[in-house]
Amino acid sequence: MIANSRVPKLNVLISHAASVKLLRLSKTVIYLFRLYQIIFCIDLGFFEYKTFKTKLFCRIIAILQTIAIYSYCVILLFKSEDYATAGCFTIFMTQYFLIVCVMNFNTKGTSFQKFLNTLLAIDTQLNFRRFNHIGAKILVFIILSTASRIAAVIGYCRWYFHVCASPWDMFFFNLLPNISLDTIFIFYYSIFYSVYLRLIKLTTILNKKDTNIVSCHFLYKFIAENTSKVKYSFDIAFVIAVVFYVPVVMSAIFNSLVEFKVHGWDVLLGMSLRYFTLFQSAMILFAAPLSAHMLSFQTEKMRIVLLDMLLEEQDDTRYRDIRRLIDYIAARPFKLRACNVVPLDASLPIIILNLCVTYLIVIVQFNHIY
Repeated sequence: MIANSRVPKLNVLISHAASVKLLRLSKTVIYLFRLYQIIFCIDLGFFEYKTFKTKLFCRIIAILQTIAIYSYCVILLFKSEDYATAGCFTIFMTQYFLIVCVMNFNTKGTSFQKFLNTLLAIDTQLNFRRFNHIGAKILVFIILSTASRIAAVIGYCRWYFHVCASPWDMFFFNLLPNISLDTIFIFYYSIFYSVYLRLIKLTTILNKKDTNIVSCHFLYKFIAENTSKVKYSFDIAFVIAVVFYVPVVMSAIFNSLVEFKVHGWDVLLGMSLRYFTLFQSAMILFAAPLSAHMLSFQTEKMRIVLLDMLLEEQDDTRYRDIRRLIDYIAARPFKLRACNVVPLDASLPIIILNLCVTYLIVIVQFNHIY
């Protein structure tokens, strides 16, 4: 409950939230996230650098490590002389390289680690119910995603050993971009879902009669500003992933149609594993837009609660405070867009599906497959 006595605490929170210590997150979780940064070369803010030069040096090393992996993988791919497969995996690696560059050299937004600490600061200072183990939950999602990726590759290579054996390395490195991208979008999804939980709590607080509306207004503003800051670098990564995902899906479906026409039902298992991987990628990719859509839905519920309060409010000052909060929510309703272009809502999967179907029909007609 945010009463009048909470106003000074909220002002302190807004001023000093960035200084929250890392101890608010479990040390084990922090170390695991740091290990992730080292392996996948993606900076999420879990390392603290003493100087800017040290930070820049570490990021340059991460880029050079990515370039080395990218070059080695591409060389192996084209040595296999299977140029269709080589082209497909090169697209994956290019996507991974671009996203690593974006995540390491973005200076406009705030880091994911600072955002997590901000959420925990809100929970602590305002006596919210603690949403504990958020880092552990993210790790569980990452582990499950990684396990399913590895299982899919093992299953594919078990049935198509002649493809995987020359060389095996290219399938091993195929896991690197897929797992890293899955992890980034799990983080992206967790941003919106975490904010959604706080908005639910804020809506509950607004239903209390002794709630300080001005404090709630500042809190809503604080959450909205921090969400906008942390999503900036993830937005660019998301747009890159969407741009690359569409041709990959279309290529996979087109190749499946060609293989099915030539080999019939013999390729059914390989096609199933391929589509399982694509389906998993789609689920992880579109989880963030769907959770972002829940934010706009929750803010609309919040506005309805405030409008109902206006009907019964007798105090003029409190009435103006409620009216001001309603106007602010209407001006900042959490209707989000990635890079102000791609809509982060439930319509995005439908748009992508329509795009794929339309151009696949055109491609099939031009190639006279059926």
